[in-house]
Amino acid sequence: MQDYVKIIFLKRLVKVICDKKEVSYQQLQELTGLPEEYLDNLLLMLGNYVEELELPDEGLCYKATDDTYMLLTVEEDFWKTLPGFDRLKMFEKEIKILTKEDPLLFLAKTVSKVHKGDKKLIVLAILSAISPWAGSEIINLFPVGRSGKGKSSLCASTLLIMPSWAKETISSTSPLAPYYAIKRGLLNDNKILYFDDVKANPVFIEVIKTFSGGMKIRPRHWTVDERRRFIDIKPEHRYSVWLTSVNPIADDQLKNRFVLANVDESIEQDKRVWKYLDEIYRKAKEKSVIEDPDFQMAQNVVNILIQEPAQVIVPYKVQFPILFDRRSYIYFIVAVKVAAFIRKFQRKVIDGKIIATRQDFE
Repeated sequence: MQDYVKIIFLKRLVKVICDKKEVSYQQLQELTGLPEEYLDNLLLMLGNYVEELELPDEGLCYKATDDTYMLLTVEEDFWKTLPGFDRLKMFEKEIKILTKEDPLLFLAKTVSKVHKGDKKLIVLAILSAISPWAGSEIINLFPVGRSGKGKSSLCASTLLIMPSWAKETISSTSPLAPYYAIKRGLLNDNKILYFDDVKANPVFIEVIKTFSGGMKIRPRHWTVDERRRFIDIKPEHRYSVWLTSVNPIADDQLKNRFVLANVDESIEQDKRVWKYLDEIYRKAKEKSVIEDPDFQMAQNVVNILIQEPAQVIVPYKVQFPILFDRRSYIYFIVAVKVAAFIRKFQRKVIDGKIIATRQDFE
């Protein structure tokens, strides 16, 4: 497992360097999601294949050489020959969570440290967040509830466990901006696209319908550049779309592409949240909550999980009680698949596909 983790992050590091050509140290951290200690050691291992450049105003940058491009296709045994490979220990606590404990439970408990209540919705949000990597349809999320009842908190709290390269939070956007973000290379990975309280004009609704259309409908946009030359914009990656909106969106086709998640608006929930906020803010614990080491550990767990997407097989039949809404069954089966994907290091793998168990169903 240690070797596997080191190899996948060496591959990702080389890919980032090759894709970007010139990239600052800070950008390398953001685009790999690696803590400084591990990033430094992996860069040392690549020392013979990476050219170091000192650039003004940007600090230390790395530029891929011709040899680095070749590294993308070498056999896995090659990585083990890099100096220091056998001595580097990475993510020991995270690997224990992934292989010995229940990683889904760990992620949910971590999110619960900053979002009180809504325990089932926290699990749903985690499944939605990781669904772009689980090789099936994607679970798009639309928390529903009155203003101030926790819709944005649910989303923002769950995003704290995702590495920075795997998420984009957008609080304001022009309707066609997601397409141009693809053109600029800003969406060149699977990602969560979180649109927080955006204004639902008709053009934006049509764009979001396309981005949340699943495997059958892939985003695509035809336009022209400043010289009137034709441009065909179509992404190669997969996105889990999250929406929050104070005003209800009346478009039924759009809502059918999402799981509508009703946040808890009960007085009991109000009391739980009030007690939590009183404890945090009155005793000046705001910073310590966000700096809780479990959040960095959760990001590391997710970062390891989603480096290599994989398909999941559910080997048993499910008696599903709802027949009139055909999408509900798909969402449920996908949720089972993502739960198995999160536990993939504890599941059988046959022909490259992860086999879900009864625990994933439960």
